[in-house]
Amino acid sequence: MIVHADSSDTPATAVAFVSTPTRARKVALSGLPRSKGAQVFQALDWLGQVTGPVLIADTDTRDPDPAAYRALLDHTADGCAIADYPRYWGEANLTNHLARPLIDAAFGIDVPQPLAGDLALACGTVTVLPAARRALTAPEAAAVDGYGIDAFLLLAAARTGTVTPVAFDAPKQHGASFPHLATIYDQAVPVLLALASARPAPPPVHRPNPRGGRRAGRRQGLAYDLDPARFAGHENGLGGAAAGRRARQAARPTIVSAPGRAAALGPGCAAA
Repeated sequence: MIVHADSSDTPATAVAFVSTPTRARKVALSGLPRSKGAQVFQALDWLGQVTGPVLIADTDTRDPDPAAYRALLDHTADGCAIADYPRYWGEANLTNHLARPLIDAAFGIDVPQPLAGDLALACGTVTVLPAARRALTAPEAAAVDGYGIDAFLLLAAARTGTVTPVAFDAPKQHGASFPHLATIYDQAVPVLLALASARPAPPPVHRPNPRGGRRAGRRQGLAYDLDPARFAGHENGLGGAAAGRRARQAARPTIVSAPGRAAALGPGCAAA
């Protein structure tokens, strides 16, 4: 089943959804309130008891690739698979400065795009979502009904199984998020902080310097690691070194995208 949860100002998206031939049964939910998380939960409610993975995809994507969606479903395992698209300069400030390092510190998992709108959830993860939602405080639940939904889904999956980032070779073309950045921040950050604070801190990881120690260079009692490799090829001028990113991605599934149109995703899938 494919469920379309729509709150557009015009019926164009809903009309296109209804008129597109699919192999799977379709459900069109229109006239919903503008609240991303609430729309996702509406779609999940229509699916009912699921027996397979559930795909959640942004409907503002301008270049949907069926191969990308299938790759997410194929790598869901027992938790979730989440998209890792290349980002443009100036993007991902919330991700790079808060979401990614916070999730890494609290859960011990490095997810390049933890707030990505495209992810596939294992059946077991979907099953625990209602109880996880009920456990939230009223302000947290309100944030999850909005843009806090992405962090909520990811961290629910992290508690039930494996989180698998799936790297793609081309940036995602989608509607501009800049007009909503303040709202995204106000709704995503409380969810990140609340769920991370409830997680026992993992033990510290000792990462010895592969060069055998710090180079000379001390001032005012502070040690500075001057290894040039630390400063080589920083991505976007914001995140970690590109070399480190490439090393992490080497162990992840990498999908070469091909231009395509949205296709039927098969039983047990939801679009929201």
